[in-house]
Amino acid sequence: MRSPTAVASSEPANEERAVTPVRSIHIDCPFNAAVEALTSSGKILDEKIGLLSTRAGELPLLIAVQPYGSNKTALHIVIEGALDMYRGAAQIAAATWAEQIRRELESSLCIATESIAHQRASP
Repeated sequence: MRSPTAVASSEPANEERAVTPVRSIHIDCPFNAAVEALTSSGKILDEKIGLLSTRAGELPLLIAVQPYGSNKTALHIVIEGALDMYRGAAQIAAATWAEQIRRELESSLCIATESIAHQRASP
């Protein structure tokens, strides 16, 4: 699950943390590709449970990455910090970031898939 650019943290992932819920989102992108993309700017906190840490602008995010079938991935996203600090606008900003990531991953995957299909169809 670890990509070459990912950094594993020595911080225990299962300790109790104050978090603000954002959303869960399904992406039409294989699990390994999603993890690699997310860890390019973040770090893996726990490989066993697929817990990543990254940022959406100034927002510190924790993302649990879950395979969903062979070509889909579920992201379960929370802001690392108390609800009274991040309620409202921060949750909307993080949810908007998640939608943007989904579009980017799905369009990158579609472009790669179309390129492979075109190469196979060429004589």
